[in-house]
This record gives sequence, C-alpha cells and structure tokens, in this order.
Amino acid sequence: MNTQNTIIGILGGIAVGAIAGILLAPEKGEVTRKKIVNKAKDVKNSLEQNVDTTIEKVSENIKTFKNAGKEIVEKSKVELAKVQQEIAS
Repeated sequence: MNTQNTIIGILGGIAVGAIAGILLAPEKGEVTRKKIVNKAKDVKNSLEQNVDTTIEKVSENIKTFKNAGKEIVEKSKVELAKVQQEIAS
C-alpha cells in the first residue's frame, strides 16, 4: 500500500502544480478553464489506471495466497493421514 500512497501523492502533486501553473499563466479565462478541464481529465484517467492496476495486483496476490493456502491444507491432510496410520498400526 505504501507504493500506492506514493503514486497518489505524486499524481496529486502533479495535478496541483499543473493547475497552479495554468491559473498563474496570463491567458484568457476561457482558455484557462479549458486547460483546467483537460488537466483534470488527465489526472482522473491516470488515477483510474493506477486504481485498476492496483486492483489487478491485489487480486493476483489474493489468488496466489489462496492457492498457497490450499497446498498447505492438502499437504497437512496427507501428513495427518500418515500419522493416523502410524498410530493405528
């Protein structure tokens, strides 16, 4: 999650810097508003992409841990069966 926070912080800083630069630029209000809208769309798209990537990675990790857990359970069952046979004989 630390990487995700870093990415969000970087994107937020970029967005704030871009908006500040646009607002301080000596242009017409209409042009400035269009630039702000475009930058906001860019930031939104970047955030959506990062969220999607993070969700994919988390899903992959969950699958990996789930499979590892199943393997441990199966191995434990086999070992338990061996011990039960040894005790029974």
